[in-house]
Amino acid sequence: MTVSFTIRDPQGAGSDVRGRVRFGGAAVVLEFEGESAAPFGVERKVVIDVEEFAACSFRRGVLGARLQLWALDEGALGGVPGAADDGVLLQFARHDRDAAEALAQRVRHAIDEAVTRSDRGAVGPWDC
Repeated sequence: MTVSFTIRDPQGAGSDVRGRVRFGGAAVVLEFEGESAAPFGVERKVVIDVEEFAACSFRRGVLGARLQLWALDEGALGGVPGAADDGVLLQFARHDRDAAEALAQRVRHAIDEAVTRSDRGAVGPWDC
């Protein structure tokens, strides 16, 4: 499932980023389109392993929906235009709300599984 999104320009200068997001296996795939994605309108794709995310939240609104992804490390979202150091906010149109919500549930579930796997493999002071 692929869903169209927008990352709004925080300064309001009109350089919003548009693209598509999907969840493929164990990674979130963001594909950017248009002039703001790369020079000369070339499309760009960023693949971020689900283990790079700390959390995911989803919020439905009257006019659309929002998906917030927070990264564990500042550099994890370095290739995402418009992303802050530790997170990115994807906004969806009203007609894409249901698909975006289904995508968010899959991503949240994968993040939870990744956290569970890493907790099981953690070494505590009693294991040394």
